Amino acid sequence: MDRSGTDLWLALAVCVLLGLLTGCGASSGSRTTTPPPSSGQFTHVYVVFPPQNDPNKTHFMNTVINQSAIEGVTVGTHWIDAETGTPGPGTCSPVGTDTCQQDGFGWTHTYDWSAIDSDNAPWFAAQSGTKKVNVILQGIGGAGALCLITNSCVNRLTPYYVTTSSWAAHTASSTEDLINANKDGCTNYLGLIATSMTRDQNGLVTVTSHGHGYLNGDTIWIGGTTPSNFNIAQESVTSVQVASSTLTIKASNSFPSGMLVTFQNLGQATFLNNQTVTVLNSTPSQFTATFAHADYGPTAETGGTANPLGVRVKNATANTFQYQTGILSAGSASVPGTVVSVQQSWPVPYETPYKTAWEAFVAAAIIHYNNSPHLSQISYMRVGRSVGGEAYPPCTPNLEQIPPPNTYTKSGWLQYYTEVDDFVQGQKPKMQIIDPLNQVGNGTVADPADPTYGTAEAQIAVAHQNASGKVNGFGSQGMQASDITNYAANKDCSSDWCGTFNTFYQTGVPLELQQVGLSAPVPESDVNSPTGDLRPLLPFAVERHATIIELYDLDALLAYDPNYCVLPAVNGLCAPGSVEIPIIVLPPQNQLPYFQAVGQPGQQGAKGDGSYAAVINSTQGQH
Repeated sequence: MDRSGTDLWLALAVCVLLGLLTGCGASSGSRTTTPPPSSGQFTHVYVVFPPQNDPNKTHFMNTVINQSAIEGVTVGTHWIDAETGTPGPGTCSPVGTDTCQQDGFGWTHTYDWSAIDSDNAPWFAAQSGTKKVNVILQGIGGAGALCLITNSCVNRLTPYYVTTSSWAAHTASSTEDLINANKDGCTNYLGLIATSMTRDQNGLVTVTSHGHGYLNGDTIWIGGTTPSNFNIAQESVTSVQVASSTLTIKASNSFPSGMLVTFQNLGQATFLNNQTVTVLNSTPSQFTATFAHADYGPTAETGGTANPLGVRVKNATANTFQYQTGILSAGSASVPGTVVSVQQSWPVPYETPYKTAWEAFVAAAIIHYNNSPHLSQISYMRVGRSVGGEAYPPCTPNLEQIPPPNTYTKSGWLQYYTEVDDFVQGQKPKMQIIDPLNQVGNGTVADPADPTYGTAEAQIAVAHQNASGKVNGFGSQGMQASDITNYAANKDCSSDWCGTFNTFYQTGVPLELQQVGLSAPVPESDVNSPTGDLRPLLPFAVERHATIIELYDLDALLAYDPNYCVLPAVNGLCAPGSVEIPIIVLPPQNQLPYFQAVGQPGQQGAKGDGSYAAVINSTQGQH
């Protein structure tokens, strides 16, 4: 994309269509003097994903939600909580309601909103119903550092049926493609941690994993074990040979006979890329398969991978299950690995099986909230495109290896993004719609960051509107400290939110920012987050025209709760009765320094030299 020309032309074209040409500023790439906040700008402050359980929920209700600067909360509406059954022909009636929808291929889907409404009831009732509630529709669950300590690093939000062959047949498509760490090296933050793994002389591994939930026949992948020959995971290919239609692959592996394997990124034997073979025989150092091709090699490979299509669960009990490897020797894993199943993996969201089912849920959700008695309290709805209600496609290098017609392209992703907006607009939502912006890539050489996705997505967003003609807003869920330094250095903010806000702030569309994670106000806090200190970040966001800022719940608790850290500290730790914070988010020994930095002036032990409460209370800007 030519950002210096094409993007600006598209942005101005959108402004002309909206009758807003005089209010549109420079496109991405322009880092001229910061315009002042527009006259009458008011920046709304919400808390995203407030605590659902005590003790933090009581703290939150008594100390945060009653603050005048906190206008309400942002909550997730999870697909799996509404559609708990399996669709089929004539499963419900009448169609076209929040409890019954018909998909594009003729099957009906049944929804139950009772659990979701019950969870949201306290937020709608907070402060006698004066607080706002934003709704995020989420169909794919995210994973991160916190899930490693809670052993919950799996996608739990997509209904199981989306990944089945029967659903693929119904949608006249190939089976839904999946991404996970063990299968294709996408991310380490996906999979359940096993307690133990033992293997008998026949290669049958018994896994102990309490409450794993797997059933006989489920497809799983295993990775991260020591020794590695317990893994059913992506392996590096070191050599390829074809002799008399027998393919021999040298790779450290435990693939059992009969398992399907695909290949990617082979630099020499390119004829194998995206091919699928069935393992005939396996040893710790190689496997063979039947493959029709002229004799070849052996030839060394340096970058290729063999990606298993999973192995089946056998003999499952409540706390154990088994799977077959190709290593026919007894032993135990000194380091148990992670196990992830088909339904716990990330589905590729733009593919027909996922998209068809997702649209039916989105239609039901819009009807449900359109008819909610609390509609006036819903300030906006965000419809996720991918993981966590956001818009980034995970692991694009892997998605680019998917065979046609689902091979990933930037233009294809933006078309999917547009299709979702078209669909949402067609459902005539009564509330404001806000679209997510995300850059693509993790910033490595193999997967460089591309913030121009955010630029294009903003332009798509403002070309759509709700039932009353209010143009969609947009925003980034990645606000972080580097945005300040990058902007000052004439570089893009994450997802190019700075550039898009410059372009559209005078049009009056809502411009939303959510911090990327828990903040890190002092170096000794050991918080592994790029958010940094909120005290300079929030004023920067207001100056850059943000009209909605969403804080993580723990940051809001730290700002307003006088009992976040109960003093006097004992051995440097906050005393019993303090807010409960997972140790991986904020280690106990670092909570007192954190509190001293962000506590309100007058709180015992707080330094009082610029509290979080003070900066949040002043965030609302000109009004």
